[in-house]
Amino acid sequence: MTQWIHKIRYLTLAAGLIGCTAAVQPDPGTRLKPLEPTPTEAAPWTSLSANDDPDDFHFVVVSDRTGEHRSGVFRDAMAQINLLEPAFVVSVGDLIEGYTEDPNTLREEWSEIEGYVGTLGQPFFYAAGNHDMSNAVMAEEWQTRFGPSYYAFSYKDVLFITLNSELFGMVHDRSQPVPGPFDPAEQMAWLEKTLQENPSPRWTIVLIHQPLWDSPRIHPDWLRAEKMLAGRPHTVFAGHMHRYIEHRRQDQSYITLATTGGGSDLRGPTYGEFDQVALVTMTGDGPVIANLDLAGIYAADVVTPQDRELVQSLEKSIQPVAVAHNGENFAQGEAVFSFQNPTTKNVLVEVTPEAGRMMQATPISLHQEIGAGESQTFRIQLSAQDEAPYETLESGEIHFRIKTTGPDGAPVLLDIEHILLPEKKLPIPMRKDPVEVDGDLGEWPILPIESAGFTEIDHAEHHQGPADASLRFAVEQDESNLYIAVAVTDDVIVASSEKIAREQDGLSLQLDARPNPARGANQGLWASVRSGEFRQMALVTATLVAPAEDHVMKRFTGGAASPWTYAIRRQTGGYTIEFSLPLSYIESQQGTDWSEVRINLGLQDTDHGEKPISLWWRPSRFGAKAVPDSGTFLR
Repeated sequence: MTQWIHKIRYLTLAAGLIGCTAAVQPDPGTRLKPLEPTPTEAAPWTSLSANDDPDDFHFVVVSDRTGEHRSGVFRDAMAQINLLEPAFVVSVGDLIEGYTEDPNTLREEWSEIEGYVGTLGQPFFYAAGNHDMSNAVMAEEWQTRFGPSYYAFSYKDVLFITLNSELFGMVHDRSQPVPGPFDPAEQMAWLEKTLQENPSPRWTIVLIHQPLWDSPRIHPDWLRAEKMLAGRPHTVFAGHMHRYIEHRRQDQSYITLATTGGGSDLRGPTYGEFDQVALVTMTGDGPVIANLDLAGIYAADVVTPQDRELVQSLEKSIQPVAVAHNGENFAQGEAVFSFQNPTTKNVLVEVTPEAGRMMQATPISLHQEIGAGESQTFRIQLSAQDEAPYETLESGEIHFRIKTTGPDGAPVLLDIEHILLPEKKLPIPMRKDPVEVDGDLGEWPILPIESAGFTEIDHAEHHQGPADASLRFAVEQDESNLYIAVAVTDDVIVASSEKIAREQDGLSLQLDARPNPARGANQGLWASVRSGEFRQMALVTATLVAPAEDHVMKRFTGGAASPWTYAIRRQTGGYTIEFSLPLSYIESQQGTDWSEVRINLGLQDTDHGEKPISLWWRPSRFGAKAVPDSGTFLR
């Protein structure tokens, strides 16, 4: 019986697909009918007019599942959607990890998604995101599997338009549309024709992956699309950013959803980071949007541009200041952080250092109220429990709690975490004889630099300590090459030629040979990819077997070959690696009189059945905890 109800619902929806002209006539309103006893004057209810207009209906919007997806979230969301009983479900794209040209991988990933979607009791409408369509092979797979990548349908006089944002410009190359069978000009011509043929629906819903309006340089074709939409009531839904925000454009809602299982820090609605589906009720006055999350239900304006600007400015308001330490061993020093109040209100900053097991920090805590536009420097004095070489120090943490009020007067509370670790510029010893790069560390009498406590761990809940994954390494040079030797402890080795490097055990090595200030500065990952900074570094990931091609990393690096040479050997309880880099590479960026380079190592630990863990020797320069000049080595 339920299956027939769903089929009838689907046929009713399909009758409204663009090209069909059948109109849905509203039914008479329904009134509640009280039974005996019937009140004659006072009554224990507010009204007998039920909120049940026959033209009203519900639909659900699902958002990004991919970009380091979290297993099970999207699958479980399908069951939760069934409980909501919407008329149908629409998507804003990024359902598969994609970024591959391997047909078998694409078939497997799409089959997985179609299996999840197949558990819905309602129709599901696909949209293309950058993970779903980033090259010609993927575009052709989409066409074979789903047909058009932009389309429209109507239901109860509401027009739904799904656009392919990758035809406006690909995420990794905004200047180019995705290659393949779909044409940007044809999409724009189709959009204009569709809107002209449907001039006055009671509402228009636009679904697109990239929020093209949320950019310093808005694509001219999107501005054309907005001009076409002008004058009609409409709402636009997008994803891609993995952080919720509602913009108001043309006095309409332009909503960027959070995630439905996609990569997220899940810091809550203050940051716009939560797993969600949007339950949309179409009423006579337009859509009513409820953002459903396990933690609650949020209104459409849960995050506005003003809210986001406040949060982002406060996140950036705490900045570590590079402090140069000297000497062989660390006995005492300091960590310095600057705060600039970016708001027009007073801000309360609470500072709590946790120096870890190797250091002590004073003061134990600080509380400071800082006026609008004012700045403050926080100095944390550090002392060693026992003097130790800088190379073996374990990092601590420092927590900043910022309290203020938002544009609407509501309280705003942010927790920001940074690293406590006194650093010095580490020496690069000169060696007489060249290293034979074979993975045998017999030529290295000592590996002085230890990961006593990694400064940054992704998915730290899966890390069981040094026996689970740790490393020691050394950096040296001769007249022609820079060498790095690494000994890795790993209790469970995962190595597969069918997996990309980021999905198995291995070690990532980053070297920045540019002159300062570029070398010492930090930039977010996507910004560094778009600016070209990412590909200006010497990057390599060493794995025990040759991995499958990583199409995402290939696009990030521009496909350039790594200047590193390496050899890796399996050992009892782990593996050893030797790296070699020609000094001519460094000289090409700094000159023959070069003096410093910046190095970081990231250990990838992928135990069977667990989320891959990334353990960084120094905080990733692309992350929120990045420290200027960290990991600098001195010639």
